[in-house]
Amino acid sequence: MVLPAIAGILALIALLTFLGVLLGIFTGLVPGIHVNLVSFLIVSSAASIFAAVSVFTGDTATAALLAASLITGMMISHSFLDIIPSVFLGAPDPAASLSVLPGHRLVMEGRGYRAVLFSAYGSLGALFIGLALLFPVRFVMGPPGLAYEKLLPYMADILILLVLFLMVQEGNKAKGKEKYERMGYAITSFFLAGFVGFLLLDTPNISPLFIAPVQTDSSTRVFFPLFTGLFGLSTLIISLRDNAEIPEQNTEERWDGYGRRGKLSTVTGTIAGLLVGWFPGITSASATSAVKSISKEDRAEDFIMSVSGVNTAGVLFSLVALFTIMKARSGAVHAVQNILLAGGNGIAEWNAFLPPTDFAALLFSATLASVFAFFLTLKIGKYAAEKMSGINYPLLVKGVSLFLIIMTVILAGPFGLFILMLATAIGMIPAVAGISRVHLMGVLLFPIILYFSGLDVWLLHLLGVVG
Repeated sequence: MVLPAIAGILALIALLTFLGVLLGIFTGLVPGIHVNLVSFLIVSSAASIFAAVSVFTGDTATAALLAASLITGMMISHSFLDIIPSVFLGAPDPAASLSVLPGHRLVMEGRGYRAVLFSAYGSLGALFIGLALLFPVRFVMGPPGLAYEKLLPYMADILILLVLFLMVQEGNKAKGKEKYERMGYAITSFFLAGFVGFLLLDTPNISPLFIAPVQTDSSTRVFFPLFTGLFGLSTLIISLRDNAEIPEQNTEERWDGYGRRGKLSTVTGTIAGLLVGWFPGITSASATSAVKSISKEDRAEDFIMSVSGVNTAGVLFSLVALFTIMKARSGAVHAVQNILLAGGNGIAEWNAFLPPTDFAALLFSATLASVFAFFLTLKIGKYAAEKMSGINYPLLVKGVSLFLIIMTVILAGPFGLFILMLATAIGMIPAVAGISRVHLMGVLLFPIILYFSGLDVWLLHLLGVVG
């Protein structure tokens, strides 16, 4: 009786994972709709979901695991599919923001589908490399190695070194006076974005200012207008300024990327995903930029592979961190945590050699979702490439921009619209100055550095925000 019961549970996990993949198609392709928002809605509906699923499972703990599989499938498929709007529309998810410019170069050469192809293989490769590294990472970062615990007191120093490294790398792209100009723009972008992020994330009682028609969680109210402005609307406005026209795309591209450079890009993406999944404040964009600067790989396809790989590996390693140190590193993983806790059995810590049953089930879900999402990304990406050359691109960009503005008002209200406009203005600085947009990740890095250094409360007092 045990084997049929296990087979039945696995079949239900596969079904819920597939439904999550369908949600991931929605969040990945529609600009401005993020997995964190949908995850919040799923958590808000947990009681109804448990009641419906419990009819098949008989208990809320299994129903919670199935709901967690739904979110896992959505997270993984989103990390595959978000390349499509990033490349063809220039309206990226923040995690895919660095892939926009290399992707646009390929689109303007008629090779947009090639960007999607390399992205899909980068994500799939990083997922399987991550699975191979699962046990070593668990035992180095958690007990007995305890690397995470030992490094945590030095997080402020690590993040400061990362920021300095990225700024120096920006300056090294030029010589003479231009070198210092680039560094100046990088510093300006970092601190402007960082100061806005600090005020929004650390100011007490700021949440009531976001009076919106739709009730959402506080992170969605803040992050939606903030990241949409920094990485979405600003990019769209720049593309309108450039009056770009999409040439006919070659959809007969074939995969040729797993040579030395492709393998290196996939490995660097996986390493960056490890950093994102375990450490607070290290974003996909900043980790990828740092690792790619070290590897010196600058081909557009290789960079896209790394960015996509870090997003998918980041999801995997954030699940590892959840079950090892009980920390959620994203809104969606926090939703998984809440769902499992609501199920009644809690979260079993991975403190033995074999992983807990719930974690093994979510690994099964993540692997299955990756296979589904891989083929869907190629199929949808080819369709998008075929249709892009026949549409009015400026009109499409204006339509997407209007959609983002409307969604901001719905989700974050008038104050959210103000944040969107402010963030858009800051987000245009790197594009106008010709520097990398990774410095805009100061929006998260700056407040987290202040937190770990203990200076956040001091700055709030200095600004008169708290008494």
